[in-house]
Amino acid sequence: MISIDLNSIIQFFNANSGLFGIPLATLVGALAYRFQKSADRKSSLIELRRQAYIEYLVLLHSLLRRKNSENDLAHNGQLMVLAAIASDEVVRSAGTHARYLMGVESFDSDKARDNISETVLAMRKDCFQKTSLTIEDINKIIPFAEKLK
Repeated sequence: MISIDLNSIIQFFNANSGLFGIPLATLVGALAYRFQKSADRKSSLIELRRQAYIEYLVLLHSLLRRKNSENDLAHNGQLMVLAAIASDEVVRSAGTHARYLMGVESFDSDKARDNISETVLAMRKDCFQKTSLTIEDINKIIPFAEKLK
């Protein structure tokens, strides 16, 4: 039968703490650093997306109010930014109403209004993870929704 002397075990670890402590501390430090860097990158991306979404919606508003080549060019540039950094759902939704605005698809004002609201809803879900708003709620607050009717 093997007898275990707790004092002997404690003395062994005290005498050899460098063998166990340094690698363990290094491992814990490396894991903490990795998780923190990942969280920082995710936070930076979310902030970048929020700013791009704000700029896109402001530009979309001016495009719907005054369609001209300067607004079209700016809108196309902002679509490229969204394609690079936005979530999949936002890219798909923004692409749909971009096709209306470019005349690729026939313009149905109710569908266009709902699609813009879907894009805003997708942006909210991307930035806040949860939202209880519906497309109808967003239709009520979008400043140019009534002009599309």
